[in-house]
Amino acid sequence: MPGARHSQGTAAVADLEFVLYSSACGACRLTRERVDLVAGAVGRDRVTWREVDVVADPGNAEADGVDRTPTVVLRRSDGTEAMRAVGLPTIEQVLAAVSAHLTPATERARGEQRLA
Repeated sequence: MPGARHSQGTAAVADLEFVLYSSACGACRLTRERVDLVAGAVGRDRVTWREVDVVADPGNAEADGVDRTPTVVLRRSDGTEAMRAVGLPTIEQVLAAVSAHLTPATERARGEQRLA
């Protein structure tokens, strides 16, 4: 699905976004399932994801320097790249990537917004 968004359409901008560059491979399917599982577990107000099919949208993949699938790019809310992984990640690796980039300050701010 080129550019497909897998978020719940929250009004607030998520803290992190996974961009999954994929093709029709089995590893891409498993990566998709793992990223979606982690985004759902962490909270889609904090972590969203979208998928870019490199066959249907090679220009986007090329512009982001992607030459193999699956490639997962984790972006901060300002669009800067937080990390990049090529290949099939474990659920633990996806969780670790999110944990490393969700800061306590971000967590506090989200909690304060929910209380308001």
